[in-house]
Amino acid sequence: GKVGLRIPLTTPPTLAAAMVKALSVS
Repeated sequence: GKVGLRIPLTTPPTLAAAMVKALSVS
């Protein structure tokens, strides 16, 4: 999803990195 690209600024860097990695893998 494109919704996952909209990461809140309050999201911890580690969580944001995990989300980006998950998006790149899928």
